[in-house]
Amino acid sequence: MFDPVTDDAIRLRRRGGIEPAPSEGPPVRSSLFCSVCAREIRPEEQVFWVGAEVHCFQCHDMLKYEYDKEREVDQEVREKGTRWVKDDG
Repeated sequence: MFDPVTDDAIRLRRRGGIEPAPSEGPPVRSSLFCSVCAREIRPEEQVFWVGAEVHCFQCHDMLKYEYDKEREVDQEVREKGTRWVKDDG
């Protein structure tokens, strides 16, 4: 029914020859995980705390850039108004 390799693995498991692989991931080097990308932050990396959230340097720089651009657009809309033309008719 199975290929020979699978048959051998099943046979060994039935006899107790295979130890189950540990279900744990790699050892954790740090307890900090980025709230944006969920990547483990290395101990030597720069960490940014925003409220109760922790950001890695890549995500923090990306978010800072996006927020700055959004603020620029908001300021421009306040000063010049929107580009939409009102249709009165």
